[in-house]
Amino acid sequence: MPTAFVSALVLFACHGIAQGSRNPLPSATDCRALPNCHSIFGSGIIEGCGWCWDTSITLNQTHGGRHGTFEGPNDGLGKCSDWTFDSLECQKHVDCDGDVPTCEGIVGTYCGWCVGLDGGSSGKAIKGTPSGPKKGVECGEWTWDHAKCLRSDGPEQVRLSMAGNAGEIYALTWASAAAGLNSSAVFHGPSASVTLPAETTYFPATNDAGFQYIHRVLLRGSAAASIGLTPGAPCEYEVSLCTEVQCLTRGPFRFANRRDVAAPGAAPLSVLVFGDMGRYGGGQVLRALKRELGGHGPTSGTSLITDAVIHVGDFAYDLATHDGLNGDTFFQRVEPLASSVPYMVTPGNHEIQTGGDEMNVAYFAQYRNRFTMPRGMYSGSTDGSDHLRGTDMWHSWNLGPVHFVSYSSEVFFSSSNATQQRMIDWLEQDLTAANTAAARAGQPWIVTFAHRPMYCSNIDGDDCTKVGSRVRLALEGILKRHAVDVAFSAHEHSYERLFPVYDNAVAETYEQKCVHDIGCEGETRYVKPSAPVHIVTGAAGCNENSGACINPILKGRGPWSAFYLQKQGTYSYGRLTVYNGTAMRWQVVMAEQNKVVDNVLITK
Repeated sequence: MPTAFVSALVLFACHGIAQGSRNPLPSATDCRALPNCHSIFGSGIIEGCGWCWDTSITLNQTHGGRHGTFEGPNDGLGKCSDWTFDSLECQKHVDCDGDVPTCEGIVGTYCGWCVGLDGGSSGKAIKGTPSGPKKGVECGEWTWDHAKCLRSDGPEQVRLSMAGNAGEIYALTWASAAAGLNSSAVFHGPSASVTLPAETTYFPATNDAGFQYIHRVLLRGSAAASIGLTPGAPCEYEVSLCTEVQCLTRGPFRFANRRDVAAPGAAPLSVLVFGDMGRYGGGQVLRALKRELGGHGPTSGTSLITDAVIHVGDFAYDLATHDGLNGDTFFQRVEPLASSVPYMVTPGNHEIQTGGDEMNVAYFAQYRNRFTMPRGMYSGSTDGSDHLRGTDMWHSWNLGPVHFVSYSSEVFFSSSNATQQRMIDWLEQDLTAANTAAARAGQPWIVTFAHRPMYCSNIDGDDCTKVGSRVRLALEGILKRHAVDVAFSAHEHSYERLFPVYDNAVAETYEQKCVHDIGCEGETRYVKPSAPVHIVTGAAGCNENSGACINPILKGRGPWSAFYLQKQGTYSYGRLTVYNGTAMRWQVVMAEQNKVVDNVLITK
């Protein structure tokens, strides 16, 4: 969405609500009724409403709108892990304690770095101002300027993913400021341990201030078998970087080997899906995702296990901002998530960096170098992909009863005609193979994910708003011909679920009880859709306009538009749970309300 348009909307909203601050003071009950943090706009100049963040909820904390002052809530309902009384903090909220693990991570936030907190020797991010930490906190040393931070010498930003030709092996990826003499990972399985050397690449392009050494370790089937990694078995691992002086280790981290979801008593396959997450704008959703992985989210009961996380493009806003430092701090924040389940991605428009010239080192440089996807850079692929440079930014992988396919919508806006055709040919071949009788018997569902939608109801003039959408005209026929079940996208900073649609015509509609921007009552059932079900999920919280991420929808663009969330503060993510070969469930959670607002059962 054009920046000027969004800025105008935000200024108008702030002006209108600020006038309302002359109304009588809200009661504690009024504050508790606020739907999200952004509803406190204008209350910061008087005693009124603030927002209590459930960053580490305990029995004596009450999440949501609370009556209080700049100092905190005063309604007698208990303390908060984090308190916001300033409307700008809603837009770019960061939990200093939970979301900023390193000193350099304070860049762009209202956090400083406190060393010697209450007499201790370690450092910690604390809310404050340039002159010092928040009231009541004593620091031996206070750093507000991230440029004065001492950076780590060891490994950071650890991520797990699937790699190889089609996700058949695991990859660990991490970064460091120095190359070191060698780097490695140690995997501890149920019966033995194995140490594997890392492949290290130098990454200076568009990354002057970032960690310039990327390390990758591939855990192949033979090594996994040697340590007893049977289906579903637990694995613990550490990563190390050795210099002439010492070896620095990060870990332990833990993950579970891919499961046999068809085994008796096994939990159904379940993945979390979201798009467009900023380094600080995505704080609300990131905390909610951590709760889900810990088994305490509103969709955790649907499946006891989360098998993967899918991020549908646009990372950090942007990975290259501050010469790569923004990318480093983003990956520091997502490490608790990305180190424990496969973190699978696809490129978005914010990863393009430069268009057209694939030989330019800046061409998708941050995306190509930082991620290790199937067929990607140093992924161990042997199928002819450009694995040394990682320019083939499309891949597929099987997980349980699903064949997942990631294609790049960005080739139509950044790449040569030859590259566009290369990806189209690959997609056609991949889906043809996925539709053989043997393939469909093993993976009866096909789910695609790519950044830009083919359809949307937003009013920003993006490609998905046009009858002649480049992405749709190039690929929709392929998806329909090969019976793709669900097509995830993002890009629009909103959530929109569509009825099955093809060629701008709705295929089926289904009974539902939904109110846009609020939620749906009960379960909506899609029975035997005859066309792909498109879902736009780009509301994980970007950094644009100080975190005020809105791409407005005034009404559904066509009868295919079933339900949407587009108001400021309706940050969301979803869970896809696949029960068997004929039934799957899609649930959407509004992060600040911590509740499911869309619940769809798809059967065939």
